[in-house]
Amino acid sequence: MRKNVKRMNVMEIQGTPIQIKEYAGQRVVTFKDVDTVHHRASGSARKRFNDNRKHFIEAVDFYRLTQPSEIRTLGFSRPQGGVPSEVILITETGYLMLVKSFTDDLAWKVQRELVDSYFRARAEPEEQTMQEIIDNNIPTVVVATDKLIKCAEIMAGCLEGNRSYVLNILRNVVPNIDEGETKNTECIEVTKVEKPKRKCAEYLPQAVEIDTTKMLLEMNMQGMSLPTLAKKASVSVTAIMSWIKGNHKPLEISRSNICTALGKDDDFLTPKRKRNVKE
Repeated sequence: MRKNVKRMNVMEIQGTPIQIKEYAGQRVVTFKDVDTVHHRASGSARKRFNDNRKHFIEAVDFYRLTQPSEIRTLGFSRPQGGVPSEVILITETGYLMLVKSFTDDLAWKVQRELVDSYFRARAEPEEQTMQEIIDNNIPTVVVATDKLIKCAEIMAGCLEGNRSYVLNILRNVVPNIDEGETKNTECIEVTKVEKPKRKCAEYLPQAVEIDTTKMLLEMNMQGMSLPTLAKKASVSVTAIMSWIKGNHKPLEISRSNICTALGKDDDFLTPKRKRNVKE
């Protein structure tokens, strides 16, 4: 492979350089590439392919190029001149099938790096587009992002009567600024509906009272230790101690979990003055 107008960069696989090749929108390799990176004798990969040809599916595991014009366009040539009569390009699945019997230490390293860094790394579409522009000498103007944003702000703020005048000026910065612009677009006025504001406290879980004396008495009756209660209720011992000392109050869900751990109803530890029952 020599002169390829779409040829991409060279990358190294375990210290061995390999030319990046793409065909039909995916990365591919040749038999020569496989022999080179795996340090195999020339022709080894092709022989393995021919010996197991029935297992490889064309257009899935490999591509077979036979048209001289296509081969020439892609940049393949013979050392003695001219183009080969046939070129086989191996895809990722074809490569993995081809080297599945390679079990030496180097083979494992090459396979991992070739799959992760070569086959599954795709060129950015912007880079490909720019390369095509350069190769085909297509005139273009590259506009900085900040200038595009500024132009958009100017257009958004200008009056309809001045639109044509402003566009003519901005074309000096962005030549195709009005390309694809929709004309006579009907504007629909949207009335913003203000939602009633709620206090932050309404969204936050509220701390509640807990009858810690009753809790301790029940624990004593059941012979339940504090660590056991904490584990059953999914609450830390430190948190329960802070409730007992009066430093903090539990959330309602925590109090409910404590009641459940004691085998009682959810309101068992609710202080009498807070219960929703008639005394």
